[in-house]
Amino acid sequence: MKIKKFDKLLDGGTVIITTTDDVEYYIDGRISSDTKDKIYLSYPHDNKEYLENSEEILKEIVIALKNYNHSFYQTSIDSLIEKYNKN
Repeated sequence: MKIKKFDKLLDGGTVIITTTDDVEYYIDGRISSDTKDKIYLSYPHDNKEYLENSEEILKEIVIALKNYNHSFYQTSIDSLIEKYNKN
């Protein structure tokens, strides 16, 4: 997996990661969310199902983010790597 784009929403911290395969992953960071840190393929809503393999995808995302740099979002990227890095 390679990251093409990284973006954050103003809902409390949902992150959108677009891969070079044009897949958009939404990591739920909404304030008071019951599914915080779960991954969706579109904007997370309480009545939507998150991806069953969120933890596996998150591991792949962390690895890919280590090779991705963004001048504006680099602090957020580093925080995300630190938060989810299990190694």
